[in-house]
Amino acid sequence: MTTQHTTPQYPATDHPLHDATPLNKTNTQTNTPSNTPEAPRTTPTRPVSDRPASNRPTHDRPASSRPSSSRPASRFTPTAAPSEQAAPPDPLAEAARLLSRRDLNAKQLGVAGEHYAALWLECQDWRILSRNWRSRYGELDIVALAPNGEIVFVEVKTRRSVAQGVPQAAVDRRKQGNLRRAAMEWLLDGSNDVSHYGTRFDVIAILVTGFGPQVTHIPGAF
Repeated sequence: MTTQHTTPQYPATDHPLHDATPLNKTNTQTNTPSNTPEAPRTTPTRPVSDRPASNRPTHDRPASSRPSSSRPASRFTPTAAPSEQAAPPDPLAEAARLLSRRDLNAKQLGVAGEHYAALWLECQDWRILSRNWRSRYGELDIVALAPNGEIVFVEVKTRRSVAQGVPQAAVDRRKQGNLRRAAMEWLLDGSNDVSHYGTRFDVIAILVTGFGPQVTHIPGAF
């Protein structure tokens, strides 16, 4: 007697596995509490060969042979701005301050005026040849070579006011005659052999005011 085994047929919607929820392949853990205590988590240790060894001998390359990806920092030396740097003293300004001093007597004022006039001429590209050159006819305040090649005998007069007239008024006819004679002696002196053409006599009048010295230059005054 032969026994046949038949597989029960179920409708598609009545199959026992039809409504089963598929497993999540990426999450196989369940939230079912377990009576088995969870093993403590441990951090895998690095092999000893991978740990930095402080006692290992190191072979440092010289600093100059090490490649550097960044430029060395440049040293910055602070310098003062041009406007903050100390400017060299101006001789003409120094002479003007000396000339403006109120404690100078008449003789000191005259000497300071001659010094200021010489610096003033040098600023105009004059070459000073002699100062306070003495002769039997008097003193030549300044002898200079002008930019045009002339030798100029300069008489300097300095005043603080014009109460007694302008400074140049003090060079009268008698003074002019003595200056001509003194100039002739200067030219005949062998130590004053200067290449030039022509001579003349100038007067520089300096009036000292509260605004500083005021210079009046009179070329060919006599």
